[in-house]
Amino acid sequence: MKRGLILTFVATLIAINSSYSCISNSIAKPASNNPASENSTNQQQPTVITDNISSQQSAQKANSIKSQILFGRWGHLAETSPVLSLMDLDKCELCMMDEDGSNQISLTPSNLMTAGADWSPDKSKIVIQSNRDRDWKWESDLFIINPDGSDIRKITNAGGGATENSGGPVCKGPSWSPDGTMIAYAKTYVVESTMMPAYKYNVYFMNSDGTNEKQVISCPQGDTAIEPQWFPDGKRLAYMYSENGFYYIQSIDIVSHNLIKYGIRIKFPEQVGDVPSYSLSPDGSKIAFANDTYPDYNYLGRELFIYDIATGLITQLTNNNFDDDHPCWSPDGKQIVFARYNWKNWVANDSGIFDLKCDECGLYKINVDGTNERKMPGTDAFFMPIEWR
Repeated sequence: MKRGLILTFVATLIAINSSYSCISNSIAKPASNNPASENSTNQQQPTVITDNISSQQSAQKANSIKSQILFGRWGHLAETSPVLSLMDLDKCELCMMDEDGSNQISLTPSNLMTAGADWSPDKSKIVIQSNRDRDWKWESDLFIINPDGSDIRKITNAGGGATENSGGPVCKGPSWSPDGTMIAYAKTYVVESTMMPAYKYNVYFMNSDGTNEKQVISCPQGDTAIEPQWFPDGKRLAYMYSENGFYYIQSIDIVSHNLIKYGIRIKFPEQVGDVPSYSLSPDGSKIAFANDTYPDYNYLGRELFIYDIATGLITQLTNNNFDDDHPCWSPDGKQIVFARYNWKNWVANDSGIFDLKCDECGLYKINVDGTNERKMPGTDAFFMPIEWR
């Protein structure tokens, strides 16, 4: 079973209205930018929401709390099952654990899709993306919950009212601003065409109570602008966008709207149905990302890389026969946690439905210099790291 066929289901949800283009012809580039060549990737919360948290107060509170990892667990299965059914790709529960893999708890129901989340700066609340209250399983909204999964509050209403809307928009990939006042996210509308539905993905931000939504990035129909992430200064947003079947990463100043394009080209053709992943380092100086290295994009060959924003240098972090994906930085910027998959081991079960057996799957940690790779205990199921804070 080819990976692209399988992940088409996942990408519908994971993919995600201001007048700034998804792509700019006059993009400022950082000094000494040295992008990778075209053919090489191997180069070296919810009763009352506090909206007035200062960056210094947030940092002090966050530093006084033990480090934890938010992650998604795919499939309505036993916690450590190495088997994933094709019928369970629409189920992902949000979970949390200590940074050593202990004290794993589930925060959302296992029969829903909750594939995106972010802590508030002081870790008192979590914003999540969920298809709760949705008739169609691939639609979603944003909610605020407590760190124990209680007291859920809906802050978006993605259904209806949009031009050319033929289905519910998907609110995706929330990112809480460093001062706690805003949440950035991507939103998509299904637009009917003569052949099949098309998608238009844009980036928004709003107050952390769900009010005053503003569009920051608008893309042409069919293109994507997804995965917004705040820089630590709270003035810029990084995001991915698609162009000619590839993905790129750039940032926008939310006041001046100045765009900076980074020298990262990710080989994830949209027709495969997959969506790439990346993560900003805690100090905003580097970008960890996953990139395909296999020539036909269908089987194995996805590795992790680190891009230095100041120099443009790209360093390969992993090198193996599996798919390494979804990198997340440790709070001190010294380690990265990531997911490992093996999409070749699909076998038909007794019901004729394909199951994926993967003994290598789970969460792994690695130092940013590529040393000391190790699997986290108790993560043998299909896990996806979302944030380490």
